[in-house]
Amino acid sequence: MEVADRNCVNCEEEIKPLTSIEEEQSLLNIPGWELHHETPHKISRRYSFKSYMEMIGFVNKIADAAEKKEHHPDLHLYYKALQVELSTHKVKGLSSKDFELAKNINELYGG
Repeated sequence: MEVADRNCVNCEEEIKPLTSIEEEQSLLNIPGWELHHETPHKISRRYSFKSYMEMIGFVNKIADAAEKKEHHPDLHLYYKALQVELSTHKVKGLSSKDFELAKNINELYGG
């Protein structure tokens, strides 16, 4: 089963933070994303679009995917760009949920 095909664990279940080594290894599987080491650790990616409405359509796709995975990113909207940030609030850092959703978002974008 592909990582993006799995549903994330429910927030009531035990979620473990990733180690720094696990974060770096997981980052290799999600092209275009950056790892931020400030507290809490997070990953982010900026996506560009031809129009504002194209960007809004992508935001809606992310919202649907986030609801299905029960994991919600921080979204920063700009005129024709979108900054997506992921971290797991429960562990005050990064978990596998963040990398799973990032991979799924990349697939929605087309790569």
